[in-house]
Amino acid sequence: MMRTLIIERHAWETGAGRQQLQFPREAFRTFFRRAGEIGVEVYSSPWLTKPSRTLLAQVSAYGQSGTYRLNRVYEIANIGGVFVCINETNKTHDGKPMYELWWERDLAMVAARFDGWKKAKDSQYGRGRLWIVLDPSVQRSVTWS
Repeated sequence: MMRTLIIERHAWETGAGRQQLQFPREAFRTFFRRAGEIGVEVYSSPWLTKPSRTLLAQVSAYGQSGTYRLNRVYEIANIGGVFVCINETNKTHDGKPMYELWWERDLAMVAARFDGWKKAKDSQYGRGRLWIVLDPSVQRSVTWS
């Protein structure tokens, strides 16, 4: 059964060119289970029927900080504070598992739509990010489906 990870991206997100998306440890272990390359179909709008771009991204574990991050999805650098949605698919890209990725800007609507949100630990920058893994997966756009 396919699942969806919905994770909050703070406007102050850091990383190489601000293009990283950080995952709390529990979110990473629940959804991805292991680090490595993944295929990603990026939808620059949830209303698109075909991806804007398909790429190989990297899900990395950073042992010193105990964090996990998604890298190489450069569109993330330009989206500010949103909910990023990542759907599992039954497809592969260059032998790697394929995921659909898009973002939702209506934070209040997305937060109100689902029960069971978890919150990461607060940091020196502010409140910890919200996240949820949904089973089964959700359709784009989650605010209207």
